[in-house]
Amino acid sequence: MSIQDVVSKRLSGAQVNHAQSFLKPGQIVQGKIVKLFPNNKAQIHIGSQKMIAQLEASLSIGENYHFQVKTNTDVTQLKVIGEQLKDNTTDNMQKLLQELGMKATKAAISLMEQLMRDKIPFDTEQLIKAFQLLEGAANKAQAQSVVKDMIIHKLPVTDSIFQALYTKTTSEFSDQLNKLLLQLKQDANQTPLKQTLIERLASLTEHNHSNKSALIKHILTEIGSNQIYFLEAAKTTELVDKRVNFSSWKTEWQGFAKNNFENVPVQAITLTNQQLTSLVLPFEMISSEVLPTLSKLAENKGILMIQAQVLIQQFSSAINTASIHQIPLATEDFSQLKLQIEKSLLPFLFDRQQQLVNTLLQNNPTSLNQLQTMLKTLSNKQTYAQLEQLGKSANHADNLLVTKPHDQFLLQLKQVLQTTGLAHEFYVANDLPEQQSATIKSMVLQLLQHSGGQINDRAQQLIHYINGMHIHSVNESTNLLQASIQIPGEKLALNKDIQLEFEGKKTESGKIDPAYCRILFYLDLTNLKETVIDMNIQKRAVAITVFNDNMPILDHSHELKRVLKDGLHALDFYLSTITVKPLKQVDMEKETAPRKIENNSYQGVDYRI
Repeated sequence: MSIQDVVSKRLSGAQVNHAQSFLKPGQIVQGKIVKLFPNNKAQIHIGSQKMIAQLEASLSIGENYHFQVKTNTDVTQLKVIGEQLKDNTTDNMQKLLQELGMKATKAAISLMEQLMRDKIPFDTEQLIKAFQLLEGAANKAQAQSVVKDMIIHKLPVTDSIFQALYTKTTSEFSDQLNKLLLQLKQDANQTPLKQTLIERLASLTEHNHSNKSALIKHILTEIGSNQIYFLEAAKTTELVDKRVNFSSWKTEWQGFAKNNFENVPVQAITLTNQQLTSLVLPFEMISSEVLPTLSKLAENKGILMIQAQVLIQQFSSAINTASIHQIPLATEDFSQLKLQIEKSLLPFLFDRQQQLVNTLLQNNPTSLNQLQTMLKTLSNKQTYAQLEQLGKSANHADNLLVTKPHDQFLLQLKQVLQTTGLAHEFYVANDLPEQQSATIKSMVLQLLQHSGGQINDRAQQLIHYINGMHIHSVNESTNLLQASIQIPGEKLALNKDIQLEFEGKKTESGKIDPAYCRILFYLDLTNLKETVIDMNIQKRAVAITVFNDNMPILDHSHELKRVLKDGLHALDFYLSTITVKPLKQVDMEKETAPRKIENNSYQGVDYRI
């Protein structure tokens, strides 16, 4: 059984039971006469419920009928539609459609059979709209499933909601993101909006959006504006030879860009997996060393800026004079400069910088000029501003490369929640333009206004998918809260996207109570393949069930139990059990049977027929 089948069954189970609990005027249901009582009363069975009805029509015990819910001033009435049902379900559906004045097409009959089989109430207006949607669908079976889902959740049966749910059901989030990303990269007309959207989409899906890609973009952007901040910072930290000047730096990088990314806008640059490992950067710069090295420099920016400024104010004039006359500093001045640097600057530099400064602490004009250039770099606010910008560009991807798996997962989850646009309508309704404009959904909606052709088609599909995610994201009642979200899995080295489902008691603030909740993870792992993890929490006791058809997983679960137990304990939870079952047993874990409404006294009347 596939994970998609599992998800579908898990999602539909509880929802059907909920849908059966209320009958509304106009809805059509199937019921069975169970018992007859005096005074024209009978016990009838509708869906999972048994109730007492007042008979105002001639019905037979043990037989099934179709009823339509009517209203009255005192009790709800059930109108019989047609005659008692036969054993042939298809014939029954044909006759019901005829009674309702609708055409009995194959798709219509099939949908009706599904609704009746799963005991889902529906009304004629829903049917008319549903049949229209089915008529235009290429995949009738999938469309029927979507329409059924809409009726179960009491959603308006409209084309926009159908397209949203149909797209979400028939594709993955990563697939929609990647298809639009590909179209945008191939588009020759690159606008700022498209470039920003390319970067945002790539940050969610591309495994190769690493610090090397961010570094290349940053340097090419900087030299395009004739800025030298990165170069000077790189020379200061010995990432680049201190003798490299801006002219040779710019020429070398422009040649590098032409050879590897010709005709590709800077912000649209992405690296293939091969380039990640084989692409040699100019000046033999090692990309994996750049961000950690410059981050250390930025950590002490406050004290470094102050100390560098003091040294420049105190010794700049003497160094300039020595440079003009090509003579060394006075012995006393040089001794004082060396003492000040060793005392106030070196302690805040890491080893490589300390070594560089020591090599420059020579009393000759060339070394003194290079030392003064380095001090100016350390004293300049723009140096650190550029380093912070580079850090922000590479931060998310770099964290994914170096952090532990659970941290990678949380980073990717946070990225999805912040950038996708699931809260787009909330931002619009509450007049929050800044948050609204930063989301992928907002950018794609803008793109739809200024593009056409394949880009427009792909953009519309992504909007449908995000809308589908939004529709299924939260379902709440008075005391319970359910939430669902999809996370692109490619960047986490998974075969497919992750699907998460949360359900639990609501706290007073309306959030899920972490002490009483349930979390389901639907995964497709590289080695273990399709896997479902069911984590049930009661009074902070965590019971975990792993569904996987790779049964040797049971042997390894014992090895990881101690680590999991310690990790939960640190969060004030404790592990109660870990159980491993075959994936095929997931659908056997049935939801609690829906409540049966009985009235043993037979005194009241629930419905009148």
